[in-house]
Amino acid sequence: MSKLIKTLKGRLGRNVLFWAIVAFFIATLNSSANDYPLKVYALYKTITTVLLFLLTCTNNFFLIPKTLAKKRYWLFFTGLIFELAIFSISYLLVLKQMVGMYADIEVYEVSIITSPVSTDWSFGAFFDEGISYAFGLLMWLAVFTLAWFANDRINKERIAKEAEKKRLEAELSLLRNQISPHFLFNTLNNIYGLTLKKSDVAPEAILKLSALMRYMLYESDEELVSFEKEQEAMQAYINMELLRLPEAEDKLKFTVEADKEYKIPTLLWLPMLENAFKYATRVISDNYFIDYTCKVEHGVLTIESSNSYKEDIPLEKGGLGLTNLRKRLSILYQDKYSIDEKRSNGVYTISVKIELD
Repeated sequence: MSKLIKTLKGRLGRNVLFWAIVAFFIATLNSSANDYPLKVYALYKTITTVLLFLLTCTNNFFLIPKTLAKKRYWLFFTGLIFELAIFSISYLLVLKQMVGMYADIEVYEVSIITSPVSTDWSFGAFFDEGISYAFGLLMWLAVFTLAWFANDRINKERIAKEAEKKRLEAELSLLRNQISPHFLFNTLNNIYGLTLKKSDVAPEAILKLSALMRYMLYESDEELVSFEKEQEAMQAYINMELLRLPEAEDKLKFTVEADKEYKIPTLLWLPMLENAFKYATRVISDNYFIDYTCKVEHGVLTIESSNSYKEDIPLEKGGLGLTNLRKRLSILYQDKYSIDEKRSNGVYTISVKIELD
């Protein structure tokens, strides 16, 4: 049943419905004889409907795509004249035959401008009536020609949108895939530092890294995940970093919360959190700090991070993490996000706001 409904809603269903309406209209069009035999009436109405159908198909499936759509104008007009001549003559032959069989009827076909078909088979009468019917058929074809170009434009726009969607999906997939190796490289450097110091927390750091990589492997391919899962991943990353900074807990402040359950893109928070730990901890004095907030309120995701940095060590511009973040946001949210960065007196601040709803 669902397949039938889908078919009826599709192009085939629309065409069947349209030609059923046309057939009904032609069947009820202008026949004044009360004693007109039903079988003969049905036969000639069927023939004229088929002629109109063949004319339309010839125009829309051959003449337009092969000539007019390719800007072969002279070939199109030549074909159009030839087409109209053939179908106008065929139309008149059928109608005159019917009128000849039943002289007391009047038959009008094709359009409101056509005159009643006569029983006069002379060249002059045939030519005049043929011109009338050719003009009526031309008006019919003009409507279908406009419909063909309108449909062609819609199809081209749909194909372009689908191609653009696939391109953006591929780019997003590439950007997501860049996160894992970039994150892994930085984290392994930190763990390497712990092993050089023969730190007892190095094995625990490796376990936490393993848990995070498992999350990235199985969750980051999804377009959206729950905020709760992202919160768990953020906390796991923070805990892993704190393993190498046990003395710094009072210098680091993290706030992660939401006023209700939301779906958000995976790992948007990671570049800012990585940068905060990377640059803040380069400050040798005890004045370094990190103040990081990730929260969702009233459908707006806000990620804000402030951290100290050593001013004689320039911040990297166009680093992979933040560059990746900007590209992802531009694809996912277009004009529904903002990124602000500030550097002042050894403090770096970045703020990202995204309208989720």
